[in-house]
Amino acid sequence: MQQPETFRISNLYPNPFNSTARIEYESDIRTLLNIGVFDLTGKKVATLWNGQIIPGRNSLILDGASLPAGSYILTAEAGNKRIERRLVLVK
Repeated sequence: MQQPETFRISNLYPNPFNSTARIEYESDIRTLLNIGVFDLTGKKVATLWNGQIIPGRNSLILDGASLPAGSYILTAEAGNKRIERRLVLVK
């Protein structure tokens, strides 16, 4: 599979968030994408997406209802590109 030349994750909105946050991402080609959420110890607490995406802008919603309040790291991997963003869930 081809490697994306352009792959971006926009700022998460809202952040800090109370129950849900929107994650916007963009790729210039059809590619495999894996988006996960990890606690600060490195334990994976959620998989938001693991599969192909189409070119263009897309978005996902993170539902934090089952997570405890705290800080998390969102990781997005597409091809050889990896992006990390810090999230804060307040309840």
